Amino acid sequence: MLVSAGWYSVSAQSVVPFNPRASTPASSTGTYNIKGDFQMLGNSNLVAANDLTGSSTSQSNATNMVYLNVEPATGIVNSSSATLQFPSISGVDPACSEIVYAGLYWSGRADNGGTATNTFSVTSGAVAASNTNVTNGNSSNGYNLTIATANDTSNGGNNGTLTTYTFAPQGSGDAVVFRFYTWRTTTSNNSYTNKVTVQVGTGTVQTLPGTASGSLFNSNYSVTLSTPYALPTGNGLVTVLRKVRGENQAVSNSFYATVNTPATAGTTANLDKAKVKFKFAGDTYQDVTALGGTAINYPSTNYGQMYAGYADVTAYVKAHGAGNYTVANIALREGDGGNTGYYGSWGLVVVYKNPFMVDKSITVFDGYGYMASGGGTQTLNVSGFSTPPSGAINATIGVMGGEGDRSISGDPFSIQQKNTATYRYLDHNGNTSTTASGAFDNFFDSSITIAGNPPRNPSHLNNYGSDIHMLNLVNTSNSIIGNGQTSTSFQYGSTQDTYIIYSIAFSVDNYVPQPTSSVSASSSPNGSTVNPGDNYTIDYNITNPGNEAVNNATLTIPVPFNQEYVSSSVNNWDVSLLGPQVSPVFTPAAPGQTTGGTLTWNLGTLPLLSIADRNKILASLHAEFRITTDCLLLTAVTCAGITEQNSYMTGTGQESGQTVQLNTITGSTTTSGGCTVPSTNPFGFALNVDPSTLNCPSNILTDPSNPSHTIVTYTSVASTIPRATITNDFPAGTIFYTKSPTDPTFNAITDVFTGDFSAPASGSDPAIRYYAVAPHMPNNCYFIISVSRGLCYDLPAGGTGTDTKHGITLLQRAAPGNSNWPMIRKSAHTVLESNSKGFVITRMTSDPAQTAAANYITKITNPQEGMMVYDVFAKCLKIYDGTAWKCFNTAACP
Repeated sequence: MLVSAGWYSVSAQSVVPFNPRASTPASSTGTYNIKGDFQMLGNSNLVAANDLTGSSTSQSNATNMVYLNVEPATGIVNSSSATLQFPSISGVDPACSEIVYAGLYWSGRADNGGTATNTFSVTSGAVAASNTNVTNGNSSNGYNLTIATANDTSNGGNNGTLTTYTFAPQGSGDAVVFRFYTWRTTTSNNSYTNKVTVQVGTGTVQTLPGTASGSLFNSNYSVTLSTPYALPTGNGLVTVLRKVRGENQAVSNSFYATVNTPATAGTTANLDKAKVKFKFAGDTYQDVTALGGTAINYPSTNYGQMYAGYADVTAYVKAHGAGNYTVANIALREGDGGNTGYYGSWGLVVVYKNPFMVDKSITVFDGYGYMASGGGTQTLNVSGFSTPPSGAINATIGVMGGEGDRSISGDPFSIQQKNTATYRYLDHNGNTSTTASGAFDNFFDSSITIAGNPPRNPSHLNNYGSDIHMLNLVNTSNSIIGNGQTSTSFQYGSTQDTYIIYSIAFSVDNYVPQPTSSVSASSSPNGSTVNPGDNYTIDYNITNPGNEAVNNATLTIPVPFNQEYVSSSVNNWDVSLLGPQVSPVFTPAAPGQTTGGTLTWNLGTLPLLSIADRNKILASLHAEFRITTDCLLLTAVTCAGITEQNSYMTGTGQESGQTVQLNTITGSTTTSGGCTVPSTNPFGFALNVDPSTLNCPSNILTDPSNPSHTIVTYTSVASTIPRATITNDFPAGTIFYTKSPTDPTFNAITDVFTGDFSAPASGSDPAIRYYAVAPHMPNNCYFIISVSRGLCYDLPAGGTGTDTKHGITLLQRAAPGNSNWPMIRKSAHTVLESNSKGFVITRMTSDPAQTAAANYITKITNPQEGMMVYDVFAKCLKIYDGTAWKCFNTAACP
């Protein structure tokens, strides 16, 4: 509105600088680089008393303003609502939209001079007692009244008339019908009798006593009810029925029912400019306080006493999602606010993500920019966003302001043309103008223009000082916002109007390469169970659903440590888009090693396709793998029983220059909201492993400290075991550590072990543990290695030992004079020596497939404790311990 008062001195000023609004944990910078966008909603909580429908195209808020209250409740004096709904975009499922951030803003003017305070009390809806003569066709207390007349001789009287008063509820409920009968007592006199009845709906007719007045023919005649009749709904009390006595009287304003409306106290509320009430449909009101109690600005004398507040409501809006939101008890006053006028509104900025939308960089700014009537031009500088280094830039701008008037022009809002001093006017449809005036110079016009036009209650054309706008920037040839730009400026001015700006949201397309691989088929379904030695096939599709071409696009398939690569072939290759066909290349983990390795498919450049073709399959690969039968790789790991493949795509954006790595899409998952989204979880199987069917080394044992794990054991009679003795048992590229990878203090760099493996100082000391992680192992999967010390051949601690008196040798050196053999071998019962013969003991088998064989180990029907045999199936020396045959694989001293 025009401002002529002089009690403030500043004409135009950026009072609170506009900065990105950070939100914890959503964004510490106020910028969101996501697939998604922002949405706005809001409404006004005041309306002109003479335009309750908000339909005026010319009236300003410099008039008598009254509260809107669409969601009344105890202590609520003003409220309005609006619906958060996500725009309808082709190919985008709104159910997949997830709220990332929500910021609530409110603004108003509740003072007209003097020194404004943040808190005050108001009473709304107080009504004094009144008597209203309700005539035909008019209404009172929620009822519409219809009056009709008829001649009546039903009671035998002379010249009788009947008047009916029908109160029809404006909402649901039954009609209330009063019948007023009058008759002359004789043919010629002027003495009358009367009767009044009432009936609700089809209920019982009741007679109501009353006192009549008036007696002349064709004159007014009324009855005052002895007891006022309370209408079923509302506060109305029918006290008097009046009519004109006479035959065939036409209903006129002389016919009426007097309705008494008792006084009502109204609702009293203590309001605070830094607080509002906020709720989702069906919920109770929540108290919301401005961030820190002071955001954004609450002037007491300056800046037209227009204030604005902000609060982070992300948690509440995330919990409730899309739907209707209400803001109540904004600190506002009813009445006439002078030349500037009173206004009050709220707005919500919501940043949301959706996996099916394009990538955007979204920044929410807020501050406090003030403009007085005739205040010239003011500049708002905003920075913190980032546009890609090349490619077309599409942008959306959101703005909230207060106190702009519908019919007062001269308040443009402009954006800087890149790298120039020129500013382009904006309008609500995103168009730009190079002229200095004209169709775009009334930006702040008390309107609410939001993408998709979401429902509001009330949904007024004229919002009396409240402006909320979203607009798409026309940026032909990147003439306004360019590549690599991180800041811009807005200008706002006024030749007549006064207003404030307190929120600006800004989103630009963000070029993020999206080379995509997806599993289209597999001979064994993801998550199924397979056996050692099984082969399976898997098919991969390659697409580029992103908004830029991708250079050096490569599909990498690390073959799991417990799988083997078999073969691969190209099933599909679009020559017209990719050029000559390229075959994948397999690189083994090490020469001669069958497990592990990497299959790599370099596809070159994936082109940028039209939006309609973004999901076109550019190439397809068929690959075959085999589950290993190596017992160590299947059983001696903490992740025994599973095998997982983690393939991925890499590439560099042609526009952005950004290099990405994206895991293969292996299926889909359904969210709690019913959204089906791609899943990039590893493609894997459960392994059906039975160690008894595998050729397991004798040093793979159950971990005594954790029976659910298996460990690889080694025993040394020396203080160390040469590194290669152990590392050669594991896949090439395996990294060894001194700490478990699941230890909270584990460090993948400082805990690496590179030397020979130490053994304990003595056989009685605890084994030393090491840990190993093979290439392409799943997270938290590793081998456990246990190194023990065996000292059976050490000399007794008390001396050099006693001579051995018995021995058999093929080296012809027995007797004291010939090398002192066998006495030189100390502390033994007997010594066997040969350089060409071996000592063979009884050979048995525990092979479950040979239970009928003569040398099956259970054929020894009466084994004795200490008895020894060699098990050709288990490949170990076994000793009977009194209950079972056990492999002798841990050295120990007598």
